Amino acid sequence: MAVVPLLVAALALGACGRAAGSLDSLRDLHSQYYNIFKTGNRNAASHLWASYILNRSSTMQAHTLEHIFRGFCAVSGSVIPDDARTMYKTTLPRVGGGTVTGVVRHCCWPCICDMNEHVRVDTKTVSTADGPHLLNVLVIGDPCLRPDELDKSFEDPFSGQAESLRLAASEVNCVRGKLSGALFSDHGHPIIGVFFTDPESLELAAASSQAPISQAQAADDPTFGYGDMCLMRKQQGYNSGMGLIFHLVASISPIPNSPALPLPRSALPLPTALAEKVEAAPDVRAPFGRSAVAANPEYANVAVASIVSGAVLAGVALLALSRRRGAARPGHSSQVLQAQADVE
Repeated sequence: MAVVPLLVAALALGACGRAAGSLDSLRDLHSQYYNIFKTGNRNAASHLWASYILNRSSTMQAHTLEHIFRGFCAVSGSVIPDDARTMYKTTLPRVGGGTVTGVVRHCCWPCICDMNEHVRVDTKTVSTADGPHLLNVLVIGDPCLRPDELDKSFEDPFSGQAESLRLAASEVNCVRGKLSGALFSDHGHPIIGVFFTDPESLELAAASSQAPISQAQAADDPTFGYGDMCLMRKQQGYNSGMGLIFHLVASISPIPNSPALPLPRSALPLPTALAEKVEAAPDVRAPFGRSAVAANPEYANVAVASIVSGAVLAGVALLALSRRRGAARPGHSSQVLQAQADVE
C-alpha cells in the first residue's frame, strides 16, 4: 500500500511539469493544443505554436528547441510527426533582400503553395540553455495592420457558401494594432515557424522528396517540383489544403518589397497523373463553429492528453486541500499517521 503515496507523488510531479509547460518532446507540445488554441481552432494561427515554444526557449538546448518546431505545420497549424514525409525543400525570399533555400514542415503538399505565395524568412536571436541562438524564422505580414479585413466574408471553395473569416480563423485576433499572442522577428513580423537550413535537413528532404517532378527537372521552381500543381490549385480557387483561410489572412498586409518567387509555367492542362493529385488533395482546415474533436479525429490524442493532465491536476489540488483541512482539525494528523501505520 505504500506504493499509493508514491504514485500520487509521481502524478503530481508529472502534472506540475506539464502545467509548467516543459517541452522535451513533440508529445509535450501536442498535449498543450487546447491550452494554446482556446477555441480548438488552429486555422492560420501557427504564430501561437511558435510563441508557446519561443517563450520557453531559455529552458531548452538549441537542438531541442529546433526539434520541437518540427511538430506542427506553419501554414495549417496541424500537429505533425517528426517524419521525413513532412519535409519540403523550398526557396523563399529573405526579408530585406535575397533568397534562402531550406526545409519546411507541412501536413500536405498544398501548404507548400501557400508558403511560396505568402511566407518570408527573417531572423530571430533567442535565449537557450546553451546561450543565444540565431534562428531563421518563417514570417507573414501582420494582418492587424488592417484589422477590419478580418471581419469580411468569403466564399468557401469547398462548400461554395459564404463564410466569416473571423469565425474561420477565430484565434487570429488583434490587440493595439498587433497580432495577439505573436512574437516578432528582427524586422518586426509575426513568427509562424522555423526555416531549417542545416545541411542534414536539406539532404534528408531531397532524398525523401515526394514531389511529382524531380528536382533536376524543376531547377527554376522554388517549390522543387510542386509548381505546376500549385498553379492548378490556384486556378481552381484554392480548393485544397487550408482553402482560402491562410491565403486571406496572410494577404491582408503583405510584407513590403518582398514579392513571391515566380513559379515556372508549364503547358496546361497538366498531365493526367498530376491533375489527379491536385483533385485528390485533402482539406486540412480545422472545423470552425463546432467541436474540433467531434469533427476531426486528428485531435483525439491531444484532447485526451489535455483531459488527463487536467484530471491529475484537479486530483492533486483536492488532495492538498483535504490535507490542509485535516491539519486544521485537532488530533487529525495523529489519526492519519496511525491509520497509515495500521495499513502498512
